[in-house]
Amino acid sequence: MNAESNYSTSDEEITQWNVQGLSNKRHTVQAAAIPKNIDDFILQESLMSKDKQFLLPGYQQYSVPKGLNSHGSMILVRATIPSSEVEPVHCGDGVEAQAVRIHLANDSLVVYNIYKPPTKQLGAGELLTQATQELVLIAEGLKCPPSNV
Repeated sequence: MNAESNYSTSDEEITQWNVQGLSNKRHTVQAAAIPKNIDDFILQESLMSKDKQFLLPGYQQYSVPKGLNSHGSMILVRATIPSSEVEPVHCGDGVEAQAVRIHLANDSLVVYNIYKPPTKQLGAGELLTQATQELVLIAEGLKCPPSNV
């Protein structure tokens, strides 16, 4: 989508949550959306399979289903904010990465949803290079002691 919105980075209300299974938290996400005026939800460990949909009225859903070695992730963007899914840079073998570009008034913001399992190594070189070239928000779910990052 090439349309621009009236939002700026200072206007965005973003929530990140490792939901550890979205099916049981559906009502919690819905209850937070409107009263808290959340523009973007970044959800890790959604545990949603390819054949399952999580519909949140008023939001565009971008999701990576759970797989053999992945727990699934999801980014929900308010439908009034132009956005598009983009190919994430490589963040390490076995590291789940998802990226969505949010088109703002005079710029764009690439939102990364990253989940690093405890046994995997985060390779952030390409991601950090991208962050020097454009606005990037990195939301990580790290299940590891800080020495493993």
